[in-house]
Amino acid sequence: MSLRETIGKKKLLSVEYNPPKGASNPDLEKLKEVSQFIDFINITDCPMASVRLNVITASYLVRQHLQKEVVFNLTCRDRNRLAITSDLLGANALGLENVLAINGDPIFYRPEENVYKFNTYGLLSLIDNLNKGVDFCGNQLKSKTNFFCGVASNIPTKLSLKGIRNRLKRKHEHSAKFVITQPIYSIESLELFLEAIDGINMFKIIGIFPPPSLKVAVYLHKNVKGITIPENYLKRLQEADNEKEQTKKLSLELIEEITTKGYLKLINGIHLMRFDQELLQNVYQLIRG
Repeated sequence: MSLRETIGKKKLLSVEYNPPKGASNPDLEKLKEVSQFIDFINITDCPMASVRLNVITASYLVRQHLQKEVVFNLTCRDRNRLAITSDLLGANALGLENVLAINGDPIFYRPEENVYKFNTYGLLSLIDNLNKGVDFCGNQLKSKTNFFCGVASNIPTKLSLKGIRNRLKRKHEHSAKFVITQPIYSIESLELFLEAIDGINMFKIIGIFPPPSLKVAVYLHKNVKGITIPENYLKRLQEADNEKEQTKKLSLELIEEITTKGYLKLINGIHLMRFDQELLQNVYQLIRG
């Protein structure tokens, strides 16, 4: 079944996959080992502005090899309207229907190479028009596309809640059907997100990212917009003998809290942003068991 057919019928579990940094085919053996637990795979588009295999090519290869639904990310960073329309038509021809429309991480080391001819709202409108059989110039196409479109969202603080709610509402008005959030690290963050999206008819996939170290956690907290890591989380990392294992434990504790407190019925799934076979299987048991 397609993502649009399953997303409202069961609690989904997805993982993130970064295409390889070379020209070789993706190594998918680890994903294959856990494919029975995964509902879809979210495939990134040159994350952190690093050169990787083309996201549409990678998405096609992943889907063919694993026979799993994929969501391909598409950024405004690298393409003008002509290029992005061509890429979308190519993706549709390959049977790739699930797209996450995002601005994309900027190229800080060569800012003059950022394209950004339009933003996420413009990209959503372009995709919506293609689904209606119209290109960005208003010309009729010979056939319509069939994209199921999602977006990303920061996790609000009390101060940013109204702004994020307005952005989510506007994205929904521009045809977004589902949202994958930045990673959460507390029930309070989840509650704020649910308050921001309340009344907006989008499927909600909650991001979980166990940082591999205390250093990474501190960096995310201080430098990445939309991510807030509580002090008690950082304190437990400071006191841990094995930081990587501790973050996995903290992630499981959070997901268990989401299930026991009844928040699972308010969302549509969990998205793991760092691949870990043991963590994936444990999360599967928590949300499906």
